[in-house]
Amino acid sequence: MLLPIFDFHFTNDSEGGDLLFNANTHGQYHYLRASQRNYLKGTKVSLDQPGAIQSVSLYVHDPFGNVVLSVYRDGPVLERVWASEPIYNGSYEYWLTATAPPEVNLGPGDYWLCWQVDSLNDVPSFVQGTEGTGFQIDTPLSDTPATMARGEATFTDHNWAMNMVLGPVPPAEADGLLVR
Repeated sequence: MLLPIFDFHFTNDSEGGDLLFNANTHGQYHYLRASQRNYLKGTKVSLDQPGAIQSVSLYVHDPFGNVVLSVYRDGPVLERVWASEPIYNGSYEYWLTATAPPEVNLGPGDYWLCWQVDSLNDVPSFVQGTEGTGFQIDTPLSDTPATMARGEATFTDHNWAMNMVLGPVPPAEADGLLVR
């Protein structure tokens, strides 16, 4: 009996963060994701009262590349309510923080605290949570989508080390955010 011969050839795709490899003699190539580059990843949070975003933070381990932080409203379509500009990630083991403008108000409900990196290194920190409390979608750092259908995302149990600081919503705007 003859067994198939596997011919492994790896090529690093420095733009996309993938490894391209040939794992058989038929010339078929397969992709293996070797980094978190070109993913938008998030952790679900729930708010029981209105709040104004003051800042969003991500705990990072490695000082490589740029990071974009964002917040999405949950629903059949995930809607971006805020995103930072790219932030240079220049230190080991610290909370990378982006300040939001004062007019970003959130009502009670479910949201996703999200991040993206353009580095091939393993930048952020996470703990395993419950299935469906994390998500990821393929998208480059330069293209943080304004909306995305839930079906486009892969839901995971990855809970990223993130936090969001909220302040009070001005009374004139708070009434419009409450669910009746």
